[in-house]
Amino acid sequence: MKKPLLIPVFLMYLSFFSVSCLTSPEFERINPEDPSSDLFRPTFFNFQNEIIANENVSLLWIDQTDYETGYILKKELGNSGFTVVDSLPPSRVGRFTDDSKKFDVPTKYLLESYIIKGDTVTIGMRDTTNVFFGLILNTQSYIQNDSVFVSWINTIKIPHKIIVLVDETPVDTLESNSTLFGFRVPEQSGNLTIKLEANILNFQSLLKPLQSVSVVQNF
Repeated sequence: MKKPLLIPVFLMYLSFFSVSCLTSPEFERINPEDPSSDLFRPTFFNFQNEIIANENVSLLWIDQTDYETGYILKKELGNSGFTVVDSLPPSRVGRFTDDSKKFDVPTKYLLESYIIKGDTVTIGMRDTTNVFFGLILNTQSYIQNDSVFVSWINTIKIPHKIIVLVDETPVDTLESNSTLFGFRVPEQSGNLTIKLEANILNFQSLLKPLQSVSVVQNF
């Protein structure tokens, strides 16, 4: 006559099953892909920059996960450490134009995605991009009559000076738009090493070395 005990046992099982169904599986709460998880970190990719018209810097990135609260953009001039430029809202394709016209060697940007939950701010991802100023290319020299000429292609996109050295002796300083320089052949003409040193004008109006190229003229 012990069969009635089956009913309480069944009720206990049913109660346990109901509680289990109401509780979300543990893996959902620790899934880093789940925006409600404490482990979720918003990410982005293809963070890049380009110097455009009027010495402005265009920055671009692609959001990868959505759900971020926003972005923090920072900038470093030289090795002075990063400072905040702006706080930006979330966007599938992120864009920002830096029109400060402040540069140094190097100039670097840092982008951070972040998410706010309650009173907690969590950084999701960090990435950096260095500004490419351009280069002096295709440097070559030739002799015409009694003079030596040096020519080059200049792709540097911000104000700069080009210092010309002959056998390590400075002979002239040229402006940004220069692509040709000539000088008379020295009386004692052996092989001459002609060097072009490109220096940008940084945010303190100081010349900072960017690139040095040399060409040897034979006689």
